[in-house]
Amino acid sequence: MLRIAWQPISTRIVRELNAAGFDIAAAHMAVLKYPPPDGVRPIEIAANARISKQAVNYLIAQIEAHGYIERRTVLGKGRLVFLTPAGHRLKDAAQAISCRIEAELQDAIGSEGWADFRATLVRVGELVATDGAREAAPRLRSG
Repeated sequence: MLRIAWQPISTRIVRELNAAGFDIAAAHMAVLKYPPPDGVRPIEIAANARISKQAVNYLIAQIEAHGYIERRTVLGKGRLVFLTPAGHRLKDAAQAISCRIEAELQDAIGSEGWADFRATLVRVGELVATDGAREAAPRLRSG
């Protein structure tokens, strides 16, 4: 259900970023999602996005060609991916769009309903981010 709600939001974010002059594709969001890649290794991006290192390197090369990220060698850490100034503008624009969408949803649902929804999302996030998720999963499915 979270995916069903997220897909049109993600599509809208990319569409609005494109309308604002940013040249990105939906596939790039696997690399650019929150938190954005700023001082991380490509292998970490791949693991976070659950895609192969080859696929992430392909996406990184595309995004780098658009000037939003760059790879730099950091002594003792290897090659890391950093946001460029244009990448920071992209990140800020995406955050502003996300905040607008969130405000629209809050208006539609109401402040109390939105607060309950956010609290539930936080709780679900906590459950799935820990080993407790395995124990909670049957309760989640049956309820």
